[in-house]
Amino acid sequence: MLFFCVPVFAATYGDADCSLVEVIDGDTIRCDIKGYPDIIGKGISVRFRDINTPEIKGDQKPLGLISKKKLEALLAGAETVTLKDISRDKYFRIDADIYHNGRKINTNELLQP
Repeated sequence: MLFFCVPVFAATYGDADCSLVEVIDGDTIRCDIKGYPDIIGKGISVRFRDINTPEIKGDQKPLGLISKKKLEALLAGAETVTLKDISRDKYFRIDADIYHNGRKINTNELLQP
């Protein structure tokens, strides 16, 4: 039996508006992607591209909670956010650039504690 290694190329899936469900932590939100079937678009976890904030578990918890609260404040009252350049990361998680009111949210200046 032969096995072949096929390189995986990063593909982007465009842009989508979504209803914000919750802020999970400082670099991840949960949302419902408008126009997508529930099985692939409802309650979807989306990571912010190029951002890695401290975790809210373990010894990073205090800084992780600060990052989460900062993101919650940035998105306070937001019902809709826009996901741009949606793709999968190396762990097959969904990641995207996140915009709210025309402002890119996933920047280090905005999200780092």
